[in-house]
Amino acid sequence: MIEVASDDTFSTIVKTESGVTTTSRAITGLSASTTYYYRVQASLSDGSQTSIYSNVITQQTNLGVPQNVHASIIKTATSIQIAWDVVAGATKYKVDIATDNGFTTIVHTATPTTNSATITGLSPNTTYYYRALASLADDSRASDYSASAS
Repeated sequence: MIEVASDDTFSTIVKTESGVTTTSRAITGLSASTTYYYRVQASLSDGSQTSIYSNVITQQTNLGVPQNVHASIIKTATSIQIAWDVVAGATKYKVDIATDNGFTTIVHTATPTTNSATITGLSPNTTYYYRALASLADDSRASDYSASAS
């Protein structure tokens, strides 16, 4: 059994995974940018005997995905500003600009420390796709990318 709590005394258990028969398990449904505490207890398949709990492991979940990502043309037809809602805990963002929705042809990447980026040097009358992710300054705990838009 795996128990996940929001405090190190396990007085607030947020998730229990029973019937685990492997040595690893992905725990889903947790909140972004949150510290969780984990412990494991082994038992016989019939439940007749259980072990003591394992040592407690502390882990922070990744940052939340940037929301409301949008672009606006500024000054000229060759520049856009991409903006999004601030992600709690993020100290850096990454914005990719591509000419295809699959982002196989990325033409510009920006790494702003605020929730917007001005992209210059684009070609007029060209469709561009953009997406953003949030991270810490050392690129750890990066969020997933936002949905792409054009």
